[in-house]
Amino acid sequence: MKQELANKHPSVRARAYVRPALIGLVAAALMTLATPSEAQEGGAVAWGKGGCFACHGGLAQGGGGGEMPAGPNIRRTRLTPADIKEIVACGRGDMPFHQEGAYTTVACYGIPIPGPAGANQGSPLTSAEIDSLVDFLVKNVVGVVNITRAACAAFYSGNTNAPACAQFR
Repeated sequence: MKQELANKHPSVRARAYVRPALIGLVAAALMTLATPSEAQEGGAVAWGKGGCFACHGGLAQGGGGGEMPAGPNIRRTRLTPADIKEIVACGRGDMPFHQEGAYTTVACYGIPIPGPAGANQGSPLTSAEIDSLVDFLVKNVVGVVNITRAACAAFYSGNTNAPACAQFR
């Protein structure tokens, strides 16, 4: 009977192909959403390479200091992305500069080269790494005050089972 119906109504036969294809498409979309993009991944890598966690805490929640100065909570910042980029690149206060060539081949804050004596350099980052870092912070950190397991996972390649994320829901 089913075969007879399928032969008479091509739409029934088409549904047999459409449904699995649709399910596959939805599954692929969900996997894409759950997997960090290359830019997000690059931003998390730059966070680690720059040593940002030493002052700002492992999840950008603000540092406690210790051997390093206590960095502000980036989750609560009101800085614009352009301001964040300039501060990461050129430093400010106790924060070191991270831009490769800052104050030597790249002017910062309108200060001509060579820059001020005693400017502290952090781990050098390229312009592309700084852009990735700022994009990562804006998309995953700034304004995200309550840290969830998903927010934590952004720092660990999207791995919600990372040990550091176990304490969050």
